[in-house]
This record gives sequence, C-alpha cells and structure tokens, in this order.
Amino acid sequence: MPPGLGQLTSLQVLPLFIVNEELSCAGLPELNKLNNLRGELRIRIKVRVKDATSKAKAANLKDKQHLRKLELIWGKLGNDVARVWEDENLMEGLRPHQNLKMLTVVGYQGVRFPSWLPSLTGLVILEISQSMCQHLSPMYQLPNLRNLSLEFMDGLEYISDREITEEISASSTFFPSLKSLKLWSCPNLKGWWRRDTVGVVTSSHQYQSHVSLPSFPRLLQLEISFCKNLTCMPLFPNLEEPLRLTVSSCNPLQQTMNMIDIFSIPSASKSSPPLSKLKFLSLDRIQDIELLPEQWLQNLASLEELEIKGCDRLKSLSLSLFMKHLTSLKKLCISWCEEVDLFNDEDTQSVGVSPLQRLTIDGCHNLISLPEGIGNLTAPQTLEISGLPNLISLPEGIRSLTSLKRFEVRSCPNLTSLSSGMHRLSSLQTLIIAACPHLKERYQKGIGEIAHVPNFQYYDS
Repeated sequence: MPPGLGQLTSLQVLPLFIVNEELSCAGLPELNKLNNLRGELRIRIKVRVKDATSKAKAANLKDKQHLRKLELIWGKLGNDVARVWEDENLMEGLRPHQNLKMLTVVGYQGVRFPSWLPSLTGLVILEISQSMCQHLSPMYQLPNLRNLSLEFMDGLEYISDREITEEISASSTFFPSLKSLKLWSCPNLKGWWRRDTVGVVTSSHQYQSHVSLPSFPRLLQLEISFCKNLTCMPLFPNLEEPLRLTVSSCNPLQQTMNMIDIFSIPSASKSSPPLSKLKFLSLDRIQDIELLPEQWLQNLASLEELEIKGCDRLKSLSLSLFMKHLTSLKKLCISWCEEVDLFNDEDTQSVGVSPLQRLTIDGCHNLISLPEGIGNLTAPQTLEISGLPNLISLPEGIRSLTSLKRFEVRSCPNLTSLSSGMHRLSSLQTLIIAACPHLKERYQKGIGEIAHVPNFQYYDS
C-alpha cells in the first residue's frame, strides 16, 4: 500500500490492505485514523510482522464501527514454530469493533485464537479456514451468530477449550441464533469440548460420567466432512435443511437420534422427536454404521431425500421399513455399499402407498435381486440400476410401475431380462441400457415389448 494512506481520514472504501513491510509500503499503523471506513476490509498479510502487538493495536480496528465485513488472510509464511507467537500477537491486536457482522480468517498459524472473539456481539457469520489453532475462544453466547464454518483446520482438536460443564452452567441458551454449521476437513478434531465427562465419586469408587449434551436450539443445516475423529458434539434435533455426513463418524448422529429423554433437555424441541423436520440426509463413506435402526426411520417423517453412499460396513436395508416410516420420501439413492444385502425384507409385499419418485441403486456388488414389493410403489417416475454384477433378474413387480417415465439399466452384465410386462409401462418415455450384453440381444428400438417407448438407447459401455 502507498505510504501516506493514513492521512486520508475521510476515506470510506478500502477493500484491500496488503501488509508486506517493505520500506516503500504502508504498514498497519496507517489504518489508525481511518475510522470512517465502512463495508468490507480485507487485510492480506504477506510477511510476519515485527513488533506485532504494537503495530496491530495501532491499526485501531476496534474504533472502526462502520466496518461490517473483515477478512484477515495470511500468506504462506513457512512453518517456523518459534515465530508463531508473532501471528498470535498480531491477531490479538487486530481486535475489530463489536458491530462487525462477518469475520473471515484464512491461513492463521497461531495455536491460540484471540481472546476478543466473545466480544463480537454483533457477529452473524464466522468463517475460519486453513488455520492451525488447536481450539477457539468461547462462542456459545454470541447472540447473533447464525453461520459458523471451520474448514481445513489440521491443528484443531476441540472447538472450545473449556469443559462442557463450564459452558452449560454459564449459559441458559447455547448458541441461541446458530442456523448453519459446517465442519470440513478437521482430521484431528476430537470433540466440541476439551472434556465432556465429569468425575463422579461414590462411597466405593470413582468413575467418569458423561454429562447430558446441550442442543443447538435453532440449527437448521449441518455438514460434517472428513472429520473422522469427531465423536462428541452438541445435539442437533431441529435440523430442517441438509444434514451431510461425509467420511466422518456416525456418533454425532447417533447421539442426537438416541436422545433418551428429550424433555429433560431445555434447549431441545419439546413438540417432536429429534430430526422429525429433516428433509435431506446424506451418509457418504461412513464406516461405523451397520444398519439404520427402525427408531431412526420413525423419527424421519419429513425426510424427502436420502443418499447412502460408500458405507462399506452397512449390511442390510429394508424397503418396506423405508416406505412404512419415511412417508415423505421422494428420492432414494443407495450406491457403492459393497456389503449391503439391499432390501433384505421379510415383508416386501406390504410397502404401501409411497410418494417415492426416484430410486437409484448403484455399485452394490453383493446385490443379487430386488424385492418383489418394489412393484407396490405408487409414484416412481425414475428408476436407475447400475453397477450390479451379480444381479440376474428383476422382479416381475416392475411391470406395475405404471407411472415410470425413465428407466436406466447400466453395467449389469448378468442381467438377462427386464420384465415380461414391459409393455404395461404405459408412461415410459426413456429407456437407457448400457454395458448389459444379454439385454442388448433382447431389446431393440421399436420392436416387441418396448415398441411403445419413444426414446430407447443402448450403449456398449
């Protein structure tokens, strides 16, 4: 930045300020008197600042009450552990005004997060990424925080450095406004609190007891991705928007689903079971889940879309239970679950009325058949079957899917036929077959059972 910038005391717009400490460039103290700045300010730090504490305080961000968005971005400064304290001092001195609405921190190398975070009572959005801090400052009482995003935080071990009892006893409302939470690629994140158990002493022995977990009262959407070690966090019974778990533990979901006495938790919903308002659920490469308990399905009455992908330890799923309890389900996708005995039903004929419109089954190598009860579905418009090398035949019930408009069958090399009643699928507009050699011989456009299908395509691969 050009020297002398600090003399422009009436300046209102300064979208970018670069810190590189060259002799010909302005340093952080140039920001001292620019208290009319408003809107957005991005500070890009390209070097480690000497005498960081005094220079950061001289920037006087705490008096810039008109700033609404602040971005603090560190460049690649190396991994000199001995100088990390300089980043911490710099960060501590760059305290913004409490009116700030959005704070973004990228590349911060300090182990400690600044103590001023709890003072940002106006903060609505907090985004931290590619930073090395081991834990954050307390945020649970920030009254207006709605969006929290933590991404690529290799050093992060706990969200809070406090014990769970400290936060529960100190606050009657836990994250009172938080609506969206994203935890992405935090491989060393173990839990929300440094300690979520308390010592209990009886007359005979001492043991550790888990404290009842608090709930996010207004959290609507949650994404946890590549956080394999995260096994304990606040409960999230009121989600409505997408819940995505990717390459992570199923424990947080299990803890929420298994809220034994929901009415004993002040911040939990008192009118409905946990996750009864959830509309979208994605379980992607979750390795510690073997089944979906019927209790979970009973709770998910509002679920419209369910994706289960790459869950290698998942053993079985039940179509009849899905349709019995997931009464709002419109899309169901099961893919690359190697061990699953898909739809292993004893009662496949009692599927009942279902709003399911799209069913996708892909890459389930152990699957040898589909249940006959699939024909009891009343509203499917799209059926996609692919990557099933052991599938030999399809149930005759498929011919009852009179609402079906699109039917795709791919990479099922041992499948010899679709259904003897294909001509009954009066609504079918598109039929696509790929890499199914036996079906290639049997089905041709405009001939026989599929003569009524206007769009038929076959691909060898």
